[in-house]
Amino acid sequence: MVRFYVLPPLEHFEHAVARFLNDWLPGLPAGPDAARRFLEAVVGEPNDDSAAYVVHREHLPDSGDLNADLIEGFGADDGDEAIEISWDGHKTGMKRHRIRAMGIPECRRG
Repeated sequence: MVRFYVLPPLEHFEHAVARFLNDWLPGLPAGPDAARRFLEAVVGEPNDDSAAYVVHREHLPDSGDLNADLIEGFGADDGDEAIEISWDGHKTGMKRHRIRAMGIPECRRG
């Protein structure tokens, strides 16, 4: 099973990482690629044991069908999972979708 983390646009994620680093390491500059380095450190390269991919919202077509977008654009398959993260600048929200190659994804709120 592959897990897709669908994150807000990269710009929003960069702000969230910078804010987190500023809260925990005040005065230490985050640097322009801190968000990318953070994701690499946490997610790493997908392998057979734990296949996890990060997809930023702007890298998806704007069809409104996350299931179809992940299947067509990123090779998602039946049974894969999508964890969709939203962020309004203050708090996050999450939805989990089980990918169904044919039909509507099973969805649960987290």
